[in-house]
Amino acid sequence: MPELNPLEHQGKQQQLTGLVLELDGRSLLVPNTAVAELVAWQLPAEVPGGVRQDDGLIGSISWRGQQLPLVSFEVLGGEAEPDVTETARIAIFNSLDPSAGLEFYAALLQGIPRSLQVDSRLCSSHEPLRNGESAAVQLDGRLLFIPDLEGLEHKLIRARLQQRF
Repeated sequence: MPELNPLEHQGKQQQLTGLVLELDGRSLLVPNTAVAELVAWQLPAEVPGGVRQDDGLIGSISWRGQQLPLVSFEVLGGEAEPDVTETARIAIFNSLDPSAGLEFYAALLQGIPRSLQVDSRLCSSHEPLRNGESAAVQLDGRLLFIPDLEGLEHKLIRARLQQRF
């Protein structure tokens, strides 16, 4: 039996819309529904215990009357906290499981996300992954990394229980 492409259904090619999130030297690919809003950079409040690689938490920000944890995928991946430039933005992420006590969280970006049509041209890559990434993919010759949002959310829920934000 021939192997089916997961983006094909009954002979019709499907397209999904993703967002490319620019980091410092790396690009992430997430479903467009993962991001609720893009906001301008704001100085985050410090978190108890400081910046820690294990959860990527670099502070907290105020958004629509809520205090949200602010993460850096660079810190989560083992790098230093990136410099904030004039292109820095904050993406507000929708939680995968709001009933777990975390409806939204924020992530530092190094630019404005771009919409991208994801279709059968997407193929896996064997690039080494960093902490917080679940896969590497290629699309039209561009290397993109899929973040482990579920794992990140579990880390943030633990950080909240430890009263880090």
